[in-house]
Amino acid sequence: MLFPILMLLQAAPAVGAEDSCRVLARQWRGIEMDLAAGYAEGAADNSAPRATLREQRETNALLRAQMLLAMMRDNKCSLPKAPPSYATYALPAVTCRTDRLQSYSVKDVPPSCNRDNWKAAGAGQ
Repeated sequence: MLFPILMLLQAAPAVGAEDSCRVLARQWRGIEMDLAAGYAEGAADNSAPRATLREQRETNALLRAQMLLAMMRDNKCSLPKAPPSYATYALPAVTCRTDRLQSYSVKDVPPSCNRDNWKAAGAGQ
């Protein structure tokens, strides 16, 4: 699983340090969103196999975070002040999961699930 990610990162076109830092920061937020989505998915789930799968996805996300930190350090980017956490985007993730469970089909994606609109905890307050 990590091999394809490393290949994609190596194949990325060269960009300026500021642009690469912005891309890495966006990927860090994506990891936090993935963790939050996993948390929301497991909140009312009692399936052991699905819990195992969520734990594996969480482990993979944390490994990606470790690689991102190394890349941020190498590019002299400002580093995150805290480790990645599901709590950063827990509210929008739970809202998305609730909307999915209520009335949307597999093909329909609720507007609350558009991650571009997710706000971090404490943002804009």
